Amino acid sequence: MISGVGCLVPDRFKEYWNLTIDDVSDILESVLTELDKIDMFIHDSDHSYIVMSFEYNLAWNFLNDGRFLCSDDITPSNAFDEFTEQYKNHPTNLH
Repeated sequence: MISGVGCLVPDRFKEYWNLTIDDVSDILESVLTELDKIDMFIHDSDHSYIVMSFEYNLAWNFLNDGRFLCSDDITPSNAFDEFTEQYKNHPTNLH
């Protein structure tokens, strides 16, 4: 286990938590498909334009109504700005 990873997950939720280390482009779609629908997606991986765009657009399709798409460090590229422009009436950019 990577030191510190998962340290904030309470013991009562550990059975539902799973750490997977792999290339996001290889596994994210299958993970989201298995989950079917999610309430929140948090991007905090590779901050390149291509990965950020890929994650945002894929995850958006699996989010329930009242959804949350959160992203760490949106400034390295314009991926988040483009994403929110694409869905003008939905995402809200909170700083």
